[in-house]
Amino acid sequence: MKSTTQFVLGATGLILLGAMTAAAALDSAGDRAVLAASILVLGTQLPAHVLLKAWKRRSDRFLAAMAAGFALRVAVLIAGLFVFALPGRVEPVPFLAALGGFLVATVILESAIEHRRVRTNLAASEPG
Repeated sequence: MKSTTQFVLGATGLILLGAMTAAAALDSAGDRAVLAASILVLGTQLPAHVLLKAWKRRSDRFLAAMAAGFALRVAVLIAGLFVFALPGRVEPVPFLAALGGFLVATVILESAIEHRRVRTNLAASEPG
C-alpha cells in the first residue's frame, strides 16, 4: 500500500477512534469540540502530507519539509485557539486536548510510515 493511502487511512482511523472514545466520556458540547478538532486536523494534515511528500523524499529538501510540517502544526494550534476556543465557539478544554492529541498522533503515524518506507527502500537496494 502506498504511503499516502496508509497515512490517510491511518490518520482517519486514529482520529475516529479518538473521537469515539472521547464521545463516551463527554457531554454534547465536548463532543462538538472534539468533532471540530477532528475536522480541523484532518482538513489540514491530509493535504499537508500530500503537499510535503515530494520534499520529504529529496535529501536536499527533507529538513525544509520537516520544518514546514512543524510550522503548519503550530499554525493549526494557534488558529484553532483563536478561531474556535477563545471566541467560545467550542468548549476550549476538550477542543485543545483533542487538537493537540490528534496532531501528535498524526506526527507519530507519519513518522512511522516514513520510517517503514525508508527501511523497505534500503532493504530493496542492498545486494544479496
